[in-house]
Amino acid sequence: MLTTYGVLLIFSVTINLSVGVYFLLTPLLEQCFRKTNLAFGERITKLFEEKPGIVSRFFRDQIFSIIIFIYGITLLIVSDVFQNPFLEISEPILAAFALDLGHYVYRFFQDILLRNFIPLFKINLLHHIVTISTYAVFMLYKQNAISGVIGLLFEGSAIFFDLCGFLRSLGISKNSYLYINCVIIGFILTIICRALCPLTLLVVVFLSHSPLRMEYLPLGFFFMNIVFFTMVNGWLVKSSFDSLRRRILSRRILNELSRFRNVRALDDSQEITPGEVELNNLGASRQPVRQPVTIVIPADESFRLAPPVSNLNMDYSRALVSNITVSRHERTLPNINYIVNETSTTMPDTASITLSQESNTFV
Repeated sequence: MLTTYGVLLIFSVTINLSVGVYFLLTPLLEQCFRKTNLAFGERITKLFEEKPGIVSRFFRDQIFSIIIFIYGITLLIVSDVFQNPFLEISEPILAAFALDLGHYVYRFFQDILLRNFIPLFKINLLHHIVTISTYAVFMLYKQNAISGVIGLLFEGSAIFFDLCGFLRSLGISKNSYLYINCVIIGFILTIICRALCPLTLLVVVFLSHSPLRMEYLPLGFFFMNIVFFTMVNGWLVKSSFDSLRRRILSRRILNELSRFRNVRALDDSQEITPGEVELNNLGASRQPVRQPVTIVIPADESFRLAPPVSNLNMDYSRALVSNITVSRHERTLPNINYIVNETSTTMPDTASITLSQESNTFV
């Protein structure tokens, strides 16, 4: 029979093991990665030298999250949680609650010490406080086993959620296959562990048992957990979906850009015939070189005071060339090639300028 002292022993051992993993096991793992020639191991070693707390926190949380998640699945299969979902808590379930309580008590103080390196620190701290108080009430009254077991299953999504954050800390590209696969698996586990499983288990339990038979305090925490964790789980599902959508969209954009680069590389390898020039854009379009255009600028006072215009037939007592413009897609401007008539002491009526895209000299 698991007594109060047994529960306290499991709670204490969990915290002590967490401290041991943080300060002893993680440095040993870092030494193992240091001896490997893998690029991933070098990244972990470098991050451990810069931010050892982040690496130690990740490995400790991952180890205990995996243990708790497996423990929760085992309890659903072999325990009597469906026979006594609200009024009685068996010893295996009580031991699991003590393990989870020690896990979150340790995480509470750990995150306070590492608050400068943890995004959304206050939200995480609020989650830890609610979880600690919930499991403490369930263990004190030995009621509401189904809610506690559902909480153990939540750790399944936290495994890959934390893994994605750790990969970002290592500098792994968000568009790499490793990161995208972690996002996909995390999204699937989030849907299963935080949406489908809780809803299905509660519906199955409500068909044969009533939570209103519990005492007031466990009953209050039962409904409070439904409201609080529904909001948290909904936010996590939305966040996972948005992350997956961004990664897939970004990957598609990169594939399109890569395809354009391959097309340009293929076109650049071909010989460009005289009389053709490639446009300065992503396409492989070409157009004939435009011939030099002569612009005649009148020298009278009325023309110099007129506002600037474009695409204008500047017919000043003779037929001149019109439609002088540059395509905005080329992102280049024509250059002045030479001045036809030089300035003399007696200013002529007009001054002719020839524009060309083939010469970059000004004479």
